Amino acid sequence: RQEGSHLFSPYFFLNLQTLTDQRLTRNPAIQGNKTIFNGYSVGFSKNTSFGLQAKLSYNLNYTSISGASPTFLPTPLYFDGQPSIEITQSLWSNGFGTSIKASHDALEALAAANQYSEHFQVNLLHTDAETLYWKFSLARQALSVYHSAYNRAAYFQQWVKKRVSMNLQDHSDLLQANAVLELKRLELQGASDEERMLSRLFNSLRGLNSNEV
Repeated sequence: RQEGSHLFSPYFFLNLQTLTDQRLTRNPAIQGNKTIFNGYSVGFSKNTSFGLQAKLSYNLNYTSISGASPTFLPTPLYFDGQPSIEITQSLWSNGFGTSIKASHDALEALAAANQYSEHFQVNLLHTDAETLYWKFSLARQALSVYHSAYNRAAYFQQWVKKRVSMNLQDHSDLLQANAVLELKRLELQGASDEERMLSRLFNSLRGLNSNEV
């Protein structure tokens, strides 16, 4: 959350300029018929909180003039290099640093908002993972309960079937036992499907491509 402080940090800059001028001149003997100019500027700049901007740079210029008479222009090619210090104090649009302070505060507020948003997303992911964990845990327990219920229904169905074969119970009791067994089978199948789905979702949060936990 220190993005705004970068506005006041010194920064390095490099400027390059190049110019080739072949326009007709009024006096070719003095001005030549072609001028080539290359300018380089390198340095550091820094802004302050009260609107002052300071620049320290070194400027190097190269100039070449072709077609001029040596009498009027004995040196058609020359270099010009000089250091430069520039200090600028805003008095209107950025008077006393109001504009740069506003930019600083905006960047700090944006960074804080992003941090809170990321923190919320982390908490949300944590909550979803915890909720899924408990859902999977309960689904696994429920699967065990439905499996036991199905086994009991299967045992009861076999017991009724045996008694019906011995004419100790009516055939309608067997049909009822079969219906109960089928119901328990469907409940067990549904619990198994839910447990498998939750186990895969749970593994996906752990970076695993598997149904087994």
